[in-house]
This record gives sequence, structure tokens and C-alpha cells, in this order.
Amino acid sequence: YMSFQKFELLDISELIETEEFYLDRAKKLAKEIKDYGFWTVPIAIEVSTKAIMDGHHRLYASKLLGLKRVPCVSLSYIHSNVILRSWKNNDNITIEDFFSVIKNKKKFPAKTTRHIFKPPIQERNIPLDFLY
Repeated sequence: YMSFQKFELLDISELIETEEFYLDRAKKLAKEIKDYGFWTVPIAIEVSTKAIMDGHHRLYASKLLGLKRVPCVSLSYIHSNVILRSWKNNDNITIEDFFSVIKNKKKFPAKTTRHIFKPPIQERNIPLDFLY
């Protein structure tokens, strides 16, 4: 296998949400990002669909901040070392479940999917001015 993390700035309208989020958490995150002045953690997306693997709170924070684009890292379940788990101990989430949610235009409840990335996603300091 090869480790593949393609970094790019994407228009937020291109991203597919796969999970609900907590509004209060997204608001707190938007304030933290605005106060810091930089975007640090790219949103992890599945390469073939642009569906969000990790970063639903960050996506909504970007909307609250009026950003047009967000830093993303495109990953593949096949060509990257991405492990899919559930935050809930009794749930068994599969890659097929992830693609089924996309295909059926549905969303998992908040904090259902837990993606583990090896190597971890590299943080970067992207000035917010680049994202409006």
C-alpha cells in the first residue's frame, strides 16, 4: 500500500456531508479559528466522492465564518492507511456503510464514524485570507 495524502483548497459546496454535527461545538470552533487567524487542520475527504471522513464541525465553522474554500486532504480507503471505526462501542461501521450513506444522501448521527489516519493528517497554518 502507499500512503497518500493529497492536499488542496476546495470550494465548500463541493464537499458531501456524511454525518450530523453539534452546533455549539461548531460555533466554538469558528471562534477559535477566527481568533487564531489561521486554519490548521485540513478536512479529510474520500478522494472519489469528496465525502467528509473527518471534519464536519470544521466545515460548519467555515460556513459560520463565511469562508468559500477550506483546506482538505483527499484520502482513499484503498490507497491510504485509513481505519474506520465507530465512536460508539456497540456500533460496527463498515466502508460499505459509509458509501451507502453517500449514495442515499443520508447522514450518520453526530460522532458515529471515527477515522484513524496513518500517518496522521499533517497540520498546516493557512491564513484565513486565502479562504474567503
